[in-house]
Amino acid sequence: MIDLLLLLGIFSLGFIITTYLMCESPPPMKFALAFPVGAGVLTFVQFLLSWIHLPVMPLVTLPTLGILILFFGWLNYSLPKTINSHVGGLFHTQESDIWETLSPRYVYLAVLGAFLAASWFAVNRSYSTWDAMAIWGAKGYGIAERGSVFAAKQWGALGLAYPLNIPLLIANFRQASGDILPTSKILFPIFYASFILLCVEYWRARKIPNKIILLASMLLATSPILFEQGTIGYVNLPFTTYLLGGTIVSIHGIMSSRKSAQILGSFLFGMAAWSRAEGLLYVVACYAGIALMLGVRTKNKIHFLAWFGPFSLIAITWFCFTIRFGSPGESHMAVAIRSAIMGISQGEYNLREFLQIGRYFIRHALEPGEWGFIVPAVSILLCLRWQRPWPNGRGATAAIGLSASFILIVIFVMYYLSSFRENPTLVDFLYMAFNRSLIPFMVMLTLYAVDLLGSGRSMNSPSPKRKLNKIPEI
Repeated sequence: MIDLLLLLGIFSLGFIITTYLMCESPPPMKFALAFPVGAGVLTFVQFLLSWIHLPVMPLVTLPTLGILILFFGWLNYSLPKTINSHVGGLFHTQESDIWETLSPRYVYLAVLGAFLAASWFAVNRSYSTWDAMAIWGAKGYGIAERGSVFAAKQWGALGLAYPLNIPLLIANFRQASGDILPTSKILFPIFYASFILLCVEYWRARKIPNKIILLASMLLATSPILFEQGTIGYVNLPFTTYLLGGTIVSIHGIMSSRKSAQILGSFLFGMAAWSRAEGLLYVVACYAGIALMLGVRTKNKIHFLAWFGPFSLIAITWFCFTIRFGSPGESHMAVAIRSAIMGISQGEYNLREFLQIGRYFIRHALEPGEWGFIVPAVSILLCLRWQRPWPNGRGATAAIGLSASFILIVIFVMYYLSSFRENPTLVDFLYMAFNRSLIPFMVMLTLYAVDLLGSGRSMNSPSPKRKLNKIPEI
């Protein structure tokens, strides 16, 4: 019971914050963002409190969660619930539209079914794979045992080189009930369902036919790698959910010139960096793709402090902490960069290894046992729209496509740098992690390819005949 109350508390916090910062979005979109946002806010506040030596324990965590809910609830209550008929962006809704946004229900029933299936496998598998046991689970249990984020330096692998978003979430459930099932494994199916629901809501806003949305969402949900990641306790899917949410919300905020939505998008990008050590590189790729397509190409208004501030604050805070107390050089990427600098300075360019990465990508991307039918389906969609890969008047589509391209470049550069390492070798590293690294790219690519089928108009955009009040800017 206490685990359920903790889940509901985190969800409620995230739903209130999302409603406050993006009240124009339909309820399913707020639902998709609620748990990732609530979890990120709670764990980052816990991290800051632990840094100043307030213990990570229920007597501190529960009042902190309650205060956050009350504070953002008060802010949300102070904001008039009205919609701006002149605001652009992706999402618009009215109180009378709430039930309309849940139609057709078979799409949401399919997402619910995927979540329940992933939950069953997740709990039954427990923490039984390497990263889940050696990094995320071990560090979470260590923090719970000692009541401090500093315990993560001794518990699990790689010290404090990896961010603590997921370990702190696991620690909360360990302290709440002993994590007997383990209940903390439910976290990963929740992120799995959230990222699918984010895709569904984006496609619905882009006027994609409902039957295509159902097929596309199930294409992602049934991909062997994506489903497995929703059950084994790795951080790749939570990270992808934050990156995807940050991209979609940022696009909406920039297209509508709303500071509040840009703040939320920046915060989600910050949570991506707070979830995975290499997340910073992926986030920079998304920032570049969005800024080039919406800020430069289509001249939308970007509020610099709103869009970059939360992400920068979160990333710099964690960087300062790990520099002061941890060993940032322990991460795979830091070791790879040092090895590459030494190798290139000695005249080793590893061009053959770069081609090896490309061959590995092509061979495994087409393997149904790994990615299902994502690549063939996406290839067909791209061929159908090959004449307009960057359609005019479709800034959101182009921004997602360019972001996906930049993410793929980042992945290739990461593994090229890793080819200079002696242990593990490039072959071993590709086998261990390459498919997991591709998850954000594959999800973004699918989002982009399906988006090309839409009209580009918001599904719930207000009719010119409907006079709506204006949201006060915050």
